[in-house]
Amino acid sequence: PQAFAISWQALPNIAYRVEYTTNGAMNNWQTLTGYTNHGPTTITATVWDTNAAPAAIRKFYRVSYQP
Repeated sequence: PQAFAISWQALPNIAYRVEYTTNGAMNNWQTLTGYTNHGPTTITATVWDTNAAPAAIRKFYRVSYQP
């Protein structure tokens, strides 16, 4: 399997959800992982999809937060 990393600026004490889909219509999102920055400052968060799709298959990612 291939691996893919996604990074973003994570604010302190905010819970994030990283999701993916292989559907070009951008529906049927599935949770890859959750992430919370427990530190006092904004950091660059990185999560890995260690089961990334082969080059012949598109995989779309998004990061959302849960207030």
